[in-house]
Amino acid sequence: MARIKVHELRRKSKADILNQLKDLKAELALLRVAKVTGGPPTSSPRLRWSDWGSCRC
Repeated sequence: MARIKVHELRRKSKADILNQLKDLKAELALLRVAKVTGGPPTSSPRLRWSDWGSCRC
């Protein structure tokens, strides 16, 4: 997933943005658990963006 552009966010409703944020936070939590438990290093292309987005909200 590429970075999300501002004009794309402006077109979405607040509910859509919050749903996307919820999904990305859940994915980030799963990746963090896998990292701590020593699971296989599954890298997600959305990790950088979701980590930044979670920290900002």
